[in-house]
Amino acid sequence: RIPAVGELLRRPDLARTFERMIAAEARVPGRVAGIQAARDLLYRGEIAQEIARFCEVNYGVSFPMFEKSGVAEGRAGSDLALETADGVLVRDDLAETPVKNPTTTTDARKGALYADSSLRDLVGQLRQLVSDPVAGLAADRDELAEIGISTGATTGSGTINPNAVAGRLTFDEAKFDAALDADPLGVQKLVGAVAGSDGFAQRLDTTLAAWAGPGGVFDQRQTSISSEISTIQNRMAAIDRRLELREQQLRAQFTAMEEALQAVQAQGSWLQAQLAGMLRSS
Repeated sequence: RIPAVGELLRRPDLARTFERMIAAEARVPGRVAGIQAARDLLYRGEIAQEIARFCEVNYGVSFPMFEKSGVAEGRAGSDLALETADGVLVRDDLAETPVKNPTTTTDARKGALYADSSLRDLVGQLRQLVSDPVAGLAADRDELAEIGISTGATTGSGTINPNAVAGRLTFDEAKFDAALDADPLGVQKLVGAVAGSDGFAQRLDTTLAAWAGPGGVFDQRQTSISSEISTIQNRMAAIDRRLELREQQLRAQFTAMEEALQAVQAQGSWLQAQLAGMLRSS
């Protein structure tokens, strides 16, 4: 219900969530590592499991927020795939972990996208896109799950669907055919096959354009990274120039010292010759 004006709003479940995140942060030394531990608990750990289980049991929808070994190994499972009887059609795996103390270029490149915040946000939006209803359609034909594209049926009360855990969408051909026979236009509008409709294909295109299109998130990140690389290169060039000037200065000092030493040696030789002459004349 909507709280009345002036009523004290109590959210004990949310308060307990914050307490668990604070406790997770406190268990890890270091501020940055502690914050990451709290994020992991919310997005990949026990809280993520509970959210997924709640959605599965109450709404029949599972979100692949973590892979099977994600909690045990502390890995960020971010797989999103579409699977048919012929196998996986599309798959995006961001779970490759970095190699500690890499000794080869190959190892150094592993896990470059691990826990990348931008890609993780994109994957999250795509998952939400799959489950969101399309406005203007019949209530029983406005979600992909209702035409056979989903994480599959639940496997029991309180049990997370394995497809959701693995990050896969399944295609139920029989259910899709039945929906198509019953309401061909509605199904076409839902998937975006009708001109002017705001179906899944159009929303997917809009979402991807905002990320991968000109001026999108990836373009901005690439510009930012290129700028950072340019700044580092300029700093390296400046350091090289300072080293070159320092080398020139030291070489000049060394040359001057050699010339001074040669002059001293020449003067010493002259003095020795003069002394030898004085001794002979005496």
